[in-house]
Amino acid sequence: MTRSATLLAVFLLVLGTFVFAAPRASAQGAAPAWSIGDYWEYTGTGDIMGGEYNLLTRYDVKEKTTITVGSTPCDTFHMTMRYNMTAGSVSSSVTYDYWVRTSDLANVKFEMDYLSIQMEVTFDPPQQVFDFSLSSGKTWSSTSTMTITGMGMPPTNLTTTTAFQVSGPERIAVPAGTFDSFNVTGTSGGTSSSAFYSDAVGYLVKTDSPIPGLGSSSMSAMELKSYNYQHASGLVWVVLIVVIVIVAVVAVVTALLVISRKKPQMAPPMPPQAPPFPPQG
Repeated sequence: MTRSATLLAVFLLVLGTFVFAAPRASAQGAAPAWSIGDYWEYTGTGDIMGGEYNLLTRYDVKEKTTITVGSTPCDTFHMTMRYNMTAGSVSSSVTYDYWVRTSDLANVKFEMDYLSIQMEVTFDPPQQVFDFSLSSGKTWSSTSTMTITGMGMPPTNLTTTTAFQVSGPERIAVPAGTFDSFNVTGTSGGTSSSAFYSDAVGYLVKTDSPIPGLGSSSMSAMELKSYNYQHASGLVWVVLIVVIVIVAVVAVVTALLVISRKKPQMAPPMPPQAPPFPPQG
């Protein structure tokens, strides 16, 4: 093999090492690394008392902030959740403010201000929906007291315990693509909900759950339509930059080797004399 072919093979080997050593999109069940500007948009359908409707839902990460839960400060992501619901010729929309704990996305607080309806729901302690890292067969239980205020009513406290179980990973196809996902099933009061979490998107790719307060006969199912998860997209750009740099180096080295082979061959120099003292380390 010529020197140029050997060097080219070495560089291609290095290139392959960078590409294949990069983290894959397979499901690892790790906690996500959200950034301001990340969003997830879902489409879906639902049923309320036999009446069908269509849903378009979007979650946007707005800021990081600290909220005191009980007497304990909690680092959170502040999100907005916008729901657009269409039933026949009737459409309506509502926006919630939503806070989740940064370490594990546990529910911390909801706020809604819709027409003349104002409502706030806090969770003490935060309701742990995910116990990262996720793995098949993993189980946990979360007990939290929800305090509901607003709507012209006195504060109401409701303590619930939800049991969670993980299965998967499995490949889930949704409008945004196909993703390796873990199915997290939560059961409370005999009613179960399913949420499919994917590392690749940093959040849910699919949900199938009863509508709170309306029983298991009223269901809502949503699938990921589009998203922006900067942690994942940043990784892709790093890999692409590495690939571009290595390809450029390969091209330059190959060109130099071709030029050097075209130069006139010189007689080999005389071998050097042995040094008068050992080489210095």
